[in-house]
Amino acid sequence: MSRLRCVATTEGEIALPTSSRTILQLTAPANQRAAILGFSVSFDGTSATAQPVQVSLIKQSCSAPGAGACTEQVDNAGSETPQCVVVKNATGAEPGTASVHRRYNIHPQSGMERVFGPDEEIVVAGGERLGIVCNAPAVVNVTGHITWEE
Repeated sequence: MSRLRCVATTEGEIALPTSSRTILQLTAPANQRAAILGFSVSFDGTSATAQPVQVSLIKQSCSAPGAGACTEQVDNAGSETPQCVVVKNATGAEPGTASVHRRYNIHPQSGMERVFGPDEEIVVAGGERLGIVCNAPAVVNVTGHITWEE
């Protein structure tokens, strides 16, 4: 890795159905790893008694169907082009789950930003995919971002 810090966002709100939805999916290039440095999600729920949204970081087995392209950005003022590809808001059937790396329960009136320490980063092997998947018991909107290093 050459310490190229990159970020991609949902570029606005994504409406969550009352089922799982991949809000962001990062695909590492074929012969290059990526280290996930952190992510965030925030929700616009209005009910103080609503059940939490389950947010999972999942190694996915295929591309997210129906997802739109994201604009990846270099976060440390470099002029290089990120090699990872990030898509947002998968609207088709959810990609298969190869493994779950992290899982959080977050109240739908709040959000969370998680920055991984040096020994906690999630390494995405070349050609593999990592998705941020939200499962909301009630309809809410979500915004989020993912930060990684190539």
